[in-house]
Amino acid sequence: MRAHQHATVIKVQSISKSISGSRSKIHLAVDANGNPIEFIIRDGTTHDVKVVPDLIDGLNLEEIEVLCADHGDDSELLREKIKSTTTKANISKKYNSKSSNEYMDWYLYKIRH
Repeated sequence: MRAHQHATVIKVQSISKSISGSRSKIHLAVDANGNPIEFIIRDGTTHDVKVVPDLIDGLNLEEIEVLCADHGDDSELLREKIKSTTTKANISKKYNSKSSNEYMDWYLYKIRH
């Protein structure tokens, strides 16, 4: 998301500078129907894997059966946070991971968007 040039005068902001200009990212958690239930706006240079645990903290994982996420969000911190509840993690492993994706429900993973 590009930020307007006059948005830089705001004191509390989540805007970062990059080569192509000022950027922000919207990290969004949605329900099974695609309706937003939680969001965080962060600067555009922070990697997703650092923001997802904060996003998950805003959710009540006791009411969620399956949490689907992209392989870019895969981290041990996130997996431990999900494992401590009754929620099942459906997050594909990163390409350079030594463990396999044998636990994955690929149908749910494909329709996660």
